[in-house]
Amino acid sequence: MEQTIGMQGRPQDKQKSRLEGLFLEELSELYGTEQHQLLVLPLLKKAASSLKLQNVLASHLHDTREQIERIEKIFQMLRQPAEARTSEAILGITREMEVVIAATVTGTLPAMPALLLLRKSWSITR
Repeated sequence: MEQTIGMQGRPQDKQKSRLEGLFLEELSELYGTEQHQLLVLPLLKKAASSLKLQNVLASHLHDTREQIERIEKIFQMLRQPAEARTSEAILGITREMEVVIAATVTGTLPAMPALLLLRKSWSITR
């Protein structure tokens, strides 16, 4: 196979391989984050104090399932196994959620802490 030299003097095959590797790493982390949300969102929903908040969390859970399906399709298109990696940032947010939930009687989680935690996780994954 013939290699052409890129602008920085490196073979383009090597650059492509590095970019593909970085892309797969990011995709695996995104996939792990979405998978992790499948575990966390039902806990938040159960602890939520209002029907409106429960509906928001249910909608987010639905969106998360759809996102997982899209990511799995990308892995299939790339002929790569769907590997999930969960980042330390997401695990830290989960610990924060667990503290808030543990300090709350089931069904009384105020909307503000739940939405702030949800917003924080959303901004990391999107």
